[in-house]
Amino acid sequence: MAYRPMKITLAAGTEAARLLRDRAFRAKWQDLYDRCPWATVFQTAAFLDAWFEVYGDRYRPVLAIGSRTEGSLDGLLILVSATDSGEFLHAGTHHAEYQVWMAAPADGNLFIELTLDELARCFPKAGLRFIYLPPSAPLDWAAPGSRWGRCCDLVPVPVPLLGLADAKVLDSLRKKRLRKWKLEELEKMGGLRLEEIENPEYFASLFAEIIDYFDFRQGAVHDVLPFRRDARKKLLYLAIARVPGLLHISALYVGDRLVSACLYFQDRGRVIPFMLSHSPFLARYSPATLHILTLAARLAEQKSATDFDLTPGAGYKDRFATRHENSHIVIVSLDPSDADRRRRKQRLLEAARAILVKAGLESTAKFMASVMRAPAAHWAQFKVWLWSTVEISVYWLDADLTGAFGPSAGFRRDSLADLLRLRPSAAQAYLKTAFARIESHGHAYTLVQDGSPGCSLWTTPIQSQVLVPETGEEILLPPGSAAVYGFAATAHGADLYEAALRHAIHQEFSGSSDLRRVYTWVSAADRKRQVVLEKLGFVRAGTSRKVTRRGRIRNALNLA
Repeated sequence: MAYRPMKITLAAGTEAARLLRDRAFRAKWQDLYDRCPWATVFQTAAFLDAWFEVYGDRYRPVLAIGSRTEGSLDGLLILVSATDSGEFLHAGTHHAEYQVWMAAPADGNLFIELTLDELARCFPKAGLRFIYLPPSAPLDWAAPGSRWGRCCDLVPVPVPLLGLADAKVLDSLRKKRLRKWKLEELEKMGGLRLEEIENPEYFASLFAEIIDYFDFRQGAVHDVLPFRRDARKKLLYLAIARVPGLLHISALYVGDRLVSACLYFQDRGRVIPFMLSHSPFLARYSPATLHILTLAARLAEQKSATDFDLTPGAGYKDRFATRHENSHIVIVSLDPSDADRRRRKQRLLEAARAILVKAGLESTAKFMASVMRAPAAHWAQFKVWLWSTVEISVYWLDADLTGAFGPSAGFRRDSLADLLRLRPSAAQAYLKTAFARIESHGHAYTLVQDGSPGCSLWTTPIQSQVLVPETGEEILLPPGSAAVYGFAATAHGADLYEAALRHAIHQEFSGSSDLRRVYTWVSAADRKRQVVLEKLGFVRAGTSRKVTRRGRIRNALNLA
C-alpha cells in the first residue's frame, strides 16, 4: 500500500462538541484507543463524557484530528480552551492523571509533531502542557536536536509501581509495613473488612464522609481543600461513579466504621488510583497503608491486574514500590522565542539559587519567598519573634463537680466537617494542629449555628502531662487528670465558652471513676473567660509565661 501523508484538522467549539457526541466518530475514537498502547482511561469517552458534563461550560473543546484518508481517524489529541483565559489544557485538566494524544505506534511521534505545527500556525503565542505523560508515550519528538526539541522542556518524574503478580512479595511487604500490634488492636475494635462498593447511590451516601477525610488531611499537610475550593469536584466523582464499569470503589471498615476509601480505575491490567482518603481518628494504625496492601493482595488473588500504579511522584509511595517507570511533565511553547525566554528565566533562577546555596542562604531564600506570598502573616510572626510576652492562667476543676454539668444543644463530637468550616484564615496551622490533637487521642466538640461557624473546644484523655501550646510548656499533672482547652469562637465568646465547657466536660468526663481533676487554661488578660471558669467551680492553679526577645525564649511555670 502506498504511503499516505497524515493531514491534521483542528475542530473547536460547537463543531468539536458535535464530534465528541457523534456515534460514528466515537466508534473511531474507541478503535484508535484500542490501537494506541500508551493511551489511558483519561483519554476515553467514558471518562471525558463525565468531565464535560460537569465542567463543559468552563472549557471549549479543541480537537486535533489526524487523518490519512477521508473520514479516517489516525491520531487524536483532545484539548480544551479555558473560557476565561483562553489557555490550552488537556481535556480533563488536572483530574486526568495521565495526559497524552492517541495514535498507532508507528505514528506516535509524527502525529504530535504535525499537531504542534498546526497549533503553532493557528495560535503562535499559545503553549501546551502534558502533566503527566504515560511512561510508554513516545518522546523522540521532544528530544534535544529534534524539530520541536528547542520548544520543549521535559521534566522526568518517577512512577512507583507495586507488582501484583507475586503473592509472596505482597505478603512480605504487608508483614514489613504492618506491625502485628496494629492488626491485633484493629481486630479488637471489630475486625477489618474490605468491601467493593458497586451501587452509586450507596457510594453517594458515603461520599461526604470520604470528602471530609480527604480535605482535612490535604488542608493539614498541603494547605489546600480540594473539594471545598471546587464545589464541582464532588459532582465529577459522582458522575464518574455512575458510569458502569468505569470507577472501582474500595472501602475499608473496622467493624462498621469506614476508615479508608480508595477510588481507582482498572486500565489495561494496571490499577490507577483516583482518590485515596482515610480517617485521621485511626491514623496511628496506618489505614492507607493497610488499605493499599489489602486491596493489592485481593487484586493479585483475582489476577485482575498486573501492576498497582501508585501515580507519578516520590516520597511515601516508594515504600510500596517493587519497581519504577519514568513519566514526564512536558511543557511546550509553540513560539520558539517564548521557549528561549522561559529557559533564560529558568537559568537565572537556577544561578541565583546556586549562589544562595554556596553562601549557605538557601533557607533564607525560601523564607523570603514565603514572605512575599503572605506578608501580613509573616509580619505578625516577626513581631512575636522580636518582642512578645504570652501569659496564661491555669485552672483545675474537682471531678466531683462534673456531675452538675449537663449537655448543651447543637454540639457535635469529632465532626471533621465542622472543623473544616470553623477554620480561621491561617487554615493550615489550624488543621495541622487539629490533626496532631486527634492523633494524640484528643476529641473536638464543635458547634455550628444555622450553617455558620460557632466554636470548638478540645479535650484530652486522662494523662500524666499536657502541653500548653500557647507557651510551649509541658505541665505535669496529678494522677487522674485530664484537660479541656483550645477554645475558638467566631462570635459571642463568653456565652459559647460556658456552653462548650459544660457540654464537653459532661460528655467526656461525667461519671468517670478514674478522673480526679480537669485542667484548663486561658489568657491571663482574658478576664471574661476567667469569670466563666470561676463561676463553674474552677480553681486557679497558677501561671505559665513565655517571653520572647529577638528570638530568645524564656519560659516560666508557676503552679501551686
